[in-house]
Amino acid sequence: MSTWAATTETCLSTIKRLYELREKYKDAPAVIVAICSALNDISLSLTKIQGRLQQLQHLSEGWRPHPALSQVIDTALTGVSLIFSSIDAEIQRITAAGRSNSSWIRPWRLRLRMIRSESRWNDLLGLIHSQQRFLILSIDLLQT
Repeated sequence: MSTWAATTETCLSTIKRLYELREKYKDAPAVIVAICSALNDISLSLTKIQGRLQQLQHLSEGWRPHPALSQVIDTALTGVSLIFSSIDAEIQRITAAGRSNSSWIRPWRLRLRMIRSESRWNDLLGLIHSQQRFLILSIDLLQT
């Protein structure tokens, strides 16, 4: 269960970093706000899954999910972790442009990075939506 808590914590810290990026760099793509909203949904889904698993274990001592269900849930966690890694890499790529030694080059490099990365952000948003559908399926499986 600690994996769930760690993944949810990573989700929340990623949202915070994205909002900080958006505030710091006014040229940040608007899609970042949409990603934050979608990540909030992911966080809620992770919490629901964790709560349902705990409830099932409490109702029946020694309850173990069916191996296929365990695999689905593990795949969901892995997918979420990969998305967070991709978002982190993108944040690092963008913020690296802001570390230029020359103060007059920094804004232009940053703006160029932001513009070039907008398609990546859109791709990440699509992946997040797909992952959210997968998490909803996992929640539905746990309800039956």
